[in-house]
Amino acid sequence: MTCLITGATGAIGSLVTEQLITRGARPRVFVRNEAKARALYADKVDIFTGDLADAKTLASALDGTDTLLLLNSGPTLAAQDAAAAHAAKSAGVQHLVKLSSYDANENVGTGVWHAQGEAAIRKSGIPFTFVQPSGFMSNAAYWAHSIEHDGVVRSCTGDGKIPFIHPKDIAAVTVEALTSNKYKGQSLTITGPEPLSYAEMAAKIGAAIGKTIRFEPISEEQVRLRMERDGGLPRRHRSPPLHLPRHPHRPPRQANRCRRTDPRPQPQNLRTMDQRKRLRLRHSTFGLDILVPSW
Repeated sequence: MTCLITGATGAIGSLVTEQLITRGARPRVFVRNEAKARALYADKVDIFTGDLADAKTLASALDGTDTLLLLNSGPTLAAQDAAAAHAAKSAGVQHLVKLSSYDANENVGTGVWHAQGEAAIRKSGIPFTFVQPSGFMSNAAYWAHSIEHDGVVRSCTGDGKIPFIHPKDIAAVTVEALTSNKYKGQSLTITGPEPLSYAEMAAKIGAAIGKTIRFEPISEEQVRLRMERDGGLPRRHRSPPLHLPRHPHRPPRQANRCRRTDPRPQPQNLRTMDQRKRLRLRHSTFGLDILVPSW
């Protein structure tokens, strides 16, 4: 089986590629930066250069490919998903696996884009699997600066809770979807084991590093302005709305939120092979690994 991995130098794409290599596979990778891919994988992969914004550049990479992993982001996501799906089907690809988002079920946050992308893939008629993870545990590393300098985590999430999941677990489920036919036509919703509020996460991090960390609620507009200032949210990308979690006990469509606070647990048969007992966060600013319960 020949797998083509888009976004193979990114966070999840690189983990998927590494896990496939560990299994003895030689995946194809579709990247914009050949030198970066070569530095990561040496001669263990076949490298194709191009950009999902130009589906024509996918053609040579798709020729002879059995399974495609589609990693995409941004406001043009749906159009790029549609173009990639049609190109893959025309090339005879048998299975498209898309890394989507749990929020696609709620149609909020970046889930708006992913829901549109999923719809485009369904419409193309290509056999698919959608992997829909909840919040990435590793995103907590973005708080490093405010924790180090101010002893605070700031967010508009209020008391809402998210069942964060480790990127390695997301990659492991994605690899299972890529290498098996039994998940075709399915949306695989995957979460961490325990919904946590940002205040609870701040407390866990504080306990691990021996420092009192407080949670400071701020408005959604303040979050937008911070993201724009830090380069994380260009003004042209200001839609869709953030709608982060606030009311953990309201029905999902009545609440201003992007995550369920009582999600379905990850199916037993999709758990990672090593059955990790703890999730691991690493950031040089903290100077140590921060462990929180898992599985």
